[in-house]
Amino acid sequence: MSHLLNTLNQKGKWNKRARPLNSIYCELNSIASHSDFIYTIVNIINTDYIGDISVIYTRNVYDRLSLKEVQFLMGLLVKNSSDISINAPSWQKIYKQTIYIRNLLEELHEAVNTDMSVIFNNLSVSELLFYSSESAYCKQYIDFTSQKYINDKNWLSENKKVDIDQASTFFYRLKSLLENKINKLNASYRNTPKDYLNAMCFTSDEIKFNFKEFDSFIQLFSVPLSNNNEHLNSIGDYNILQEKPIVKLDENRYFVPFIYNIAEAIYTSPYYWMIKDDQYKNKANKHRGISAEEISYNLIRKIFPVNNIFKNVYINESKKKRVTEIDILAIEGQTAIIFQVKSKGLTQLSKKGNYENIKDDYTKAVEAAYRQGMKCKKCILNAGNYSFDGCNLEDINNVSEVYIVTILLEGFPGLLTLGKVLFSDKTSANQHLAINIFSLDLLIEILETSKKFTDYVRERDKYSDILFADNEITILFEYLNNGFNDIQANYLNLADNRHSQNFEMRYHEKEEKRIRQSKINKNAFCPCGSGLKYKECHGQINAFMKIRIFIKALWLISLRIILNNK
Repeated sequence: MSHLLNTLNQKGKWNKRARPLNSIYCELNSIASHSDFIYTIVNIINTDYIGDISVIYTRNVYDRLSLKEVQFLMGLLVKNSSDISINAPSWQKIYKQTIYIRNLLEELHEAVNTDMSVIFNNLSVSELLFYSSESAYCKQYIDFTSQKYINDKNWLSENKKVDIDQASTFFYRLKSLLENKINKLNASYRNTPKDYLNAMCFTSDEIKFNFKEFDSFIQLFSVPLSNNNEHLNSIGDYNILQEKPIVKLDENRYFVPFIYNIAEAIYTSPYYWMIKDDQYKNKANKHRGISAEEISYNLIRKIFPVNNIFKNVYINESKKKRVTEIDILAIEGQTAIIFQVKSKGLTQLSKKGNYENIKDDYTKAVEAAYRQGMKCKKCILNAGNYSFDGCNLEDINNVSEVYIVTILLEGFPGLLTLGKVLFSDKTSANQHLAINIFSLDLLIEILETSKKFTDYVRERDKYSDILFADNEITILFEYLNNGFNDIQANYLNLADNRHSQNFEMRYHEKEEKRIRQSKINKNAFCPCGSGLKYKECHGQINAFMKIRIFIKALWLISLRIILNNK
């Protein structure tokens, strides 16, 4: 969707002369079959995503490939190639092929969206999911994983031989190792294509030390290069790298295109493992629902006073007749917010791009929550006719306005746009705020108080029928920048993704600063969670950063001396 919004914002019209999709896919598959294609992918990653945060996040978000596009290229590589060239191509060839690939993907995007009506076209839903932005940050995926599977630890230990609490150690150890390699590489100015590939790879020996569950995690999250990945025929299809984002290049070398994809797989994949067990499936779904409500409640109570937030509020018409249930009810003054929490996510068929399954998943996850919320809203606004178990009736009687928010446990790609495509009642869809727990986490962190949060929900509801954006944080930044003052009535208003990009920069800078500025003994454990000593982890990263700054300073001094002599 970031590309889709870019097309709407910057081009203003759609390319109606795009060549057939099959022709583009055929060309991409052909290129991906070359043994040196991986060096082009590495160059794209290095150009678009590696470097100082201040540099990466000041680039135009629309000029770089998305993580999903790079993952798609890697999926084609896994599908079409069985080996990697020992001899890397020249930089000239890599640069030329990089430009060619970028143009092909842009052409693919234009071919998918040949008309503006594609946004509301059922046949394009799987592509819409592909072009949507990422659902969460790495830290959120990792932080919520243990909470999500807190009741499934025994099954995961017995059946997959992993302690899910150790997933964070696995992730942060890999992250630290690869960051160290990249920083060491960037400290030098004469690097070959093979150097960059090696910097994005690791061996078991580099990470396995003092980590007994390494083999189990690697087996669960890696795929050999020679895997067929036969389902990947278009951007809307299931890609094996969604489940197994680490690519095994040879006997003892693993390639990690993006550490982000590992965090995402750690959070999402265990559920799909469990539901394949017919005897455990129902229990896994029950645990999932419990975890979703618990995580949501713990987030909401960060800003709402404990006396103003209630769990599992049962609404009864009489002693024998229950009408409905509110998962979480929060009250700010005379305003009530109904949070309906759903653990339903995308099924595997939906991830393969099956439209009917995507629609079914959306209906069960979002539309059902809204309809339940509407029942609850009517009851609250007519409180004299009902009893409320689990909250203070006096608070209910003071309520004059009610808003409904659906919270999803999973990242649901294209969530904001799907409401306009799939919701059976278009009017209701426009008045409904649906977010995942990651967006809820960020909203709470940014808005900070129950009053600010309630004000945002109120304004968000007021303009929701004419707001169109890739993600909720983009809309939030539109609100923070101008209070929706620039919203034009009776017109589709497109929120610019670059606003949320500013937040992303601050988010990552804040996290890096927290680790770098911590006064830690070099032999103490690193605060990042890798399980390594600080001197073996971010202590090294800090050292490489200092070397880079020193080299850059010397280069600037030398340049100044040369210019002065001239």
